[in-house]
Amino acid sequence: MKPALVAVPATAEFVRAASQFVVQTARHLGVPAAASPLFEVAIVEALANAVKHGSRGRSDAMITCEVEKTGSGLSIRIYDEGEGFSPAGRAALPVDPASADITAIPESGYGVPIMQSVFHEIDARRENGRFCLELKLA
Repeated sequence: MKPALVAVPATAEFVRAASQFVVQTARHLGVPAAASPLFEVAIVEALANAVKHGSRGRSDAMITCEVEKTGSGLSIRIYDEGEGFSPAGRAALPVDPASADITAIPESGYGVPIMQSVFHEIDARRENGRFCLELKLA
């Protein structure tokens, strides 16, 4: 079976549409994890990173999402036109839940830890001149 595919402009306005496509496709494929709200949050984070870092403000930049059932698992590939990053280089951010000072919490940096809490494997690579973030469920 070929992967389900959607391509959208790399702008914030299209993050919701692309995330809904990914979530609904995963649910249609019978992936139990797709029913979790955290699954959608992880997808939105991945797409927001692609918009923020992959497009660099270029109006012609695109993001492509592929959703593919792999045996009993799922593979989601998000392609953008940026330089990419290594998820392994991102450490979990320590947060003291007892802290009432929300101004001490950094504005960014939680995307990769959220993705890591949902997906069993995260792979980042260059593929055909584009950056590919692949999120896998076993």
